[in-house]
Amino acid sequence: MDLLEYVLFSNVGSIEPRVSSSGVSYSVLGSMISDDSVFNELTVLNVFEPVVVDRFIKCPSCGSNNVRVRLKCPKCGSYDLQRKLVMQHRICGFTDVESAFRIVDRKKEAIYECPRCKGLFSLTGSDHKELGRLYECQSCSYRTNSPNVALKCQVCDNEFSITDAQYAPVFAYKINYNVLMNDSSIKGLILKDLIKPVADKFGINLIENYERLGSSGITQKFELALEKDSNYIAVMFMFSENESDVMGFLIKAADCKIRSIILASRARKISDYVKNISKLYNSQIIVGDSKEELREKLEDSLKNIIQKVPNP
Repeated sequence: MDLLEYVLFSNVGSIEPRVSSSGVSYSVLGSMISDDSVFNELTVLNVFEPVVVDRFIKCPSCGSNNVRVRLKCPKCGSYDLQRKLVMQHRICGFTDVESAFRIVDRKKEAIYECPRCKGLFSLTGSDHKELGRLYECQSCSYRTNSPNVALKCQVCDNEFSITDAQYAPVFAYKINYNVLMNDSSIKGLILKDLIKPVADKFGINLIENYERLGSSGITQKFELALEKDSNYIAVMFMFSENESDVMGFLIKAADCKIRSIILASRARKISDYVKNISKLYNSQIIVGDSKEELREKLEDSLKNIIQKVPNP
């Protein structure tokens, strides 16, 4: 319920992950949640849709992602590798790493001497060409463009290779608002969770899946209704900015000759048309940034409606 309410009041499109040395976490509910199993139930209900946005290396022994990457010499196994620039002296074609060219002057800029033809050049001139970089082992002088990758877990000290590593997915959770809008059971749960503390305070009965015969002869259905002393109020939460949802709710309440309340998150835009039509249908729109604010405003409203003023 806390996750559902976070989604409704923030109006986010998805819940994004954060990957750190301590693992994967999600910044929701005012804190970082590191256990993604809390999203599983809403995933099963199709409210959340997991989407792979990244992957990370995990230790095959303990499962930690606090893994240190080291480069290893393919020939002797040393970790003492240096990354070096490969240069070519254009005049004579001599090619080697930068350290093979002796620096003969450093006054304004480094002046290099070619070991083959003794010609001089600078890195800002056109007498040389940079061909890329490679790794040179400081133990055996072996050079390679593809050093071996060695991994070490910083938690359990397990050493392992790339082929033995676990490559775990990192999920973002996309919010499926269509499910929230159309699943009456979920809508009912959210409404009940929002309203129950206020209803209990006033001794108001909560009726889920309330049905009432309207003047049209049609039995109208509401996710939730409030009842006290045979006075009824239909309640809905505005899950989207779709005006037809609100209109349908208002028409049903008017057909049943009961008052109605629309709860809404300030994150959603409520058109002037919806505001005006709700007044015409004797309905009240209560808007808040959080469930606590909605409850506070609902409590003030119920003092004037259900306790003092009978239904028309």
